[in-house]
Amino acid sequence: MLGVVPVSYFIRHIEDEVVNLRHHGVGSVGAKAMALPLVTNTSVLVLDLEDNWLNAEGVNYLCEMLKENCYILELNLANNRVGSKGVCDIAEMLQINTTLKKLSLAGNRLRDKDADCLSQAILENRQLQSLDLSRNEFSDIGGVLLGSAIGENEILEEINLSWNHFRRSGALAICEGIKVNARLKKADLSWNGLGAECGKSVAEIIRSNGTLTHLDVSNNRITADSVATIAKALDENENLVELKIGYNPLSIQGALLLLRAIKNDRSVLRSLDLSEVLVDKDFKVLAKRISEKRNIVIKHGGVVGDFPTNGDVV
Repeated sequence: MLGVVPVSYFIRHIEDEVVNLRHHGVGSVGAKAMALPLVTNTSVLVLDLEDNWLNAEGVNYLCEMLKENCYILELNLANNRVGSKGVCDIAEMLQINTTLKKLSLAGNRLRDKDADCLSQAILENRQLQSLDLSRNEFSDIGGVLLGSAIGENEILEEINLSWNHFRRSGALAICEGIKVNARLKKADLSWNGLGAECGKSVAEIIRSNGTLTHLDVSNNRITADSVATIAKALDENENLVELKIGYNPLSIQGALLLLRAIKNDRSVLRSLDLSEVLVDKDFKVLAKRISEKRNIVIKHGGVVGDFPTNGDVV
């Protein structure tokens, strides 16, 4: 079909449930060739097209197909330079498609101007459960738009916003949206710029969201000034299973406060990640005591006064 080699591979696997065409150089022409048979295909459930230079044109062909196809459940369009036109086509498709559950748009250089149509799609879509917008370039304006949409969405269970540029108002809006969302189970905000001012907002997520089981706020410049508030919220939490808060300047005392917050019988935490956060021997003793009582993994940085100092895993 159209003499496109990657599509020849696709045709051979058109009856498979999972079609993985990562890094195959599909391009827009290949996307057009693939879209035609997929309109009526009932076998493919997962379509992985990461890193194929689809661009907006190729994405348009796929979106038109997905308005008709009612079998594909997962779609990976990461690293495809979809552009603003492609994002708008995706947003329009999401308001029509009735089956897609998981979508990745990671690494597409999406910016604040693209957040408007995306946030509208998040508001109106009633099927999508997992959305990956990581490794893009959203900042304050995008954060405000996306945060508001996340707060009102009643379907999403997983959201990945890591490696963006959320700071100040954008970061606060994202945190507020996650806090009030009554469906989310996993939220990844790692490698942004939440900063000290958002430490209290992270605490509010932990205190107020009763469905969230996994939260990642690693590498966000969250300082020791916020730790007491976060620890108090963590002490009251009864649903969080995993908390990643490493690579932040939390201080030795801050790490100990967080550990003390999970030693109560209410806590169901099974993973506390404090990677690259220095701890002391008191932390190490308490961590061992907690791990003896329940199945939990506690990661941390070096132990002051102990050797080696390149990190331990309890």
